[in-house]
Amino acid sequence: GLLTVAIVVMNVPGGYQHIIEAASAARKFDFAVSFDLNLVRDTFWVLMLNGIVVNLHEYATNQTNIQRYAAARSDRSAVGAVWTMGLGCIPLWLLFGFVGSCIWVFYQVNPDPAVVGLRADTVYPHFIMTQMPPFVAGLVLSALLAAAMSSIDSSMNGTATVLTVDFYRRHFVTGRSDSHYLYAARWTTGGLGVLMVAAAYGLWSLGEGSILDTLMFIASVIGGGIGGLFALGFFSSRADGRSAAVGLGAGVLSIVWCTLSHFGVMPNPLALSIHPFLIIVVGNVTVFLAGMIAARYMEPVDPDAIAGMTWWTREQTGRASELRAEE
Repeated sequence: GLLTVAIVVMNVPGGYQHIIEAASAARKFDFAVSFDLNLVRDTFWVLMLNGIVVNLHEYATNQTNIQRYAAARSDRSAVGAVWTMGLGCIPLWLLFGFVGSCIWVFYQVNPDPAVVGLRADTVYPHFIMTQMPPFVAGLVLSALLAAAMSSIDSSMNGTATVLTVDFYRRHFVTGRSDSHYLYAARWTTGGLGVLMVAAAYGLWSLGEGSILDTLMFIASVIGGGIGGLFALGFFSSRADGRSAAVGLGAGVLSIVWCTLSHFGVMPNPLALSIHPFLIIVVGNVTVFLAGMIAARYMEPVDPDAIAGMTWWTREQTGRASELRAEE
């Protein structure tokens, strides 16, 4: 990002001052957001609700992050990592927002007909390949690939761990050696890599629009209830597998309802008109509330079974928690 800014400054007459003036005049630095109580457009409330639920989903249920918590030396180190990410992302977002403004100013000063027909997501790669010296372009491309790979490989390994430990070993092939399950996890990781390549090609073939918007919509539809399921187990001392199943079923139905409404399949009287970013909010809230209501009408959970497992029992100890600690 800093290399890009430096190259733009050196290739724009007036340098940094002109970039600031031109971008400011075009309102590129404006944090313009609507505070209208409108759940269909990109309002402050839509983005705030989406951000809260997505971050709960991400930091409480993402296997990649869970492995990082487990690798921390202490609870304090894990909490410190969360705060570092939460605060550290702000200057990074500002930097890459400024990179986008710099590139916009560059092409205003140095028009390039090839840029006119490009999707927004491809302007930066075009800039790297056409405006940066070969050595510098190689460094930037290496940095982009390294950033992508550091996230993708973690996701592949985390998913392979879940599939191998929670499904393959528990339900399909039991009682085998650790080396067998390691071998299975490696094959699973390879298969996930192939799927990711296919998914990337599919996303690239979708046509116009931002890939970011597309990914947020897909994440809302596919994983829209996992955060609510975690919250149900963490904040309720009565919920069990039965109430969780009720909540998850209701959440899936609500996500299907919202998705069909978004694509105009549902009849108008039955359609729910909301921003697609809110599908994940509806799904998670539905899972949590439906599970809480179902838990009220079911038998209480054995207190010993949830000792140390919920917010209300986090300081308690029991035989079940001792066995889990030993495992």
